[in-house]
Amino acid sequence: MKKLFLFSFLFILLYLEPLNFLGLKFSHIWKIILIFICIPILLKKRIYFNFFKLYFFYGISLIVTPFFIEYPLEILTQSIKYLFFPFMMSFLLYNRNYNYINKEMLSAFVIISFLPFYFNILPQLGTSYELEDMGFEINDALSGIFQQPHEASISLSLSIITLTYALVNEKKFLNKILFSALIVVGIFFLIKTYVRLGILMFLISLFFIFFYKTKLVLKTKFLFIFVATSILSVTYLINNSSTQIVTFTARLLGQTAYSSSSDIDSDIVSSGRLTIWESSIESWKEDGDISVITLGLSEPELIKRNKQKIGKAVFSHNEFINALATGGFISLFIFLGFFFFWFKKINILKNKNFDIQYYKYALIIFVNYFLFCLLQGGPISVIAGAFILFSLVPLFQLKTNKLNI
Repeated sequence: MKKLFLFSFLFILLYLEPLNFLGLKFSHIWKIILIFICIPILLKKRIYFNFFKLYFFYGISLIVTPFFIEYPLEILTQSIKYLFFPFMMSFLLYNRNYNYINKEMLSAFVIISFLPFYFNILPQLGTSYELEDMGFEINDALSGIFQQPHEASISLSLSIITLTYALVNEKKFLNKILFSALIVVGIFFLIKTYVRLGILMFLISLFFIFFYKTKLVLKTKFLFIFVATSILSVTYLINNSSTQIVTFTARLLGQTAYSSSSDIDSDIVSSGRLTIWESSIESWKEDGDISVITLGLSEPELIKRNKQKIGKAVFSHNEFINALATGGFISLFIFLGFFFFWFKKINILKNKNFDIQYYKYALIIFVNYFLFCLLQGGPISVIAGAFILFSLVPLFQLKTNKLNI
């Protein structure tokens, strides 16, 4: 009953995030409250993982910019989004709240949370792809309880990956049936987000699960199923002209309904990311000001300059470029350090006498977040942060001599 209440509370919390109260988004309000609750805890106890500290300093570094006077509220709001992750992780670790639920339960929650929106029981408050604006005849893209379609897609992808990983290692027949059913429903909802990044993350993770340090029998089974499914899927897409299939295929190629097959090039396939990356780097270096080179433009200024250059008010869509453009060399250096120390922690699972499955899962989550940073970027969300925590639970329990997950 307590777990049902917890997930219901999380559902409401995430669902209401896009709404505005007293001039602030609800997502900012509850995160600010949690940060203030966590400050006394962190003053008494040190942050265990070094990469949590670096992500904290990364969030702080985004405030220290020459453009802070011009955009103080916007910059502080953006920094809070990044600061939330290390505070939330440290709070959960020190209070042992990660023991109350497991990663499979969280995955099931994410997938099931899309049901009220698919059946139109609840309206989506967050944004989703406006497919009609792209010239398509339908507009049924899902975002669920999440604010953005990419956040929805990534949360679904991590959930499906986690359940697939659990399915491979599960012994109980009923659990295998349950996980399989959730995976099928999750893949359906993942497709309905019309976001390619989540699908890419899922496909790459499958190869990690089935090919990295696995038995030949499992590799053979997966290869047969994957090839057969791929052939059937491609055949179906080629021969089916339904509106939803045409829309999904076009989204995979980064096209709109106004594009033709001859229009496809690298920038269309990347949804304009190559142009955005080039514009963001050019915006960062064009002034030649050492303070901007070192401390960055800030995100509001970067978005403004991208609007002037390419006609799109967008951030970099690449967290490495975004770190450089908005926070300068200092932020980029801190962010790269975050990845370095995270990877070092994961390798402890490989070098100690742990089951290889712990290392594989931690590596899968790491690779997926790297892909997210490379092709999208942005702060670590609540759900993604929880999966990162679950992937590192063995390390924390090693520290406390209580390895039992």
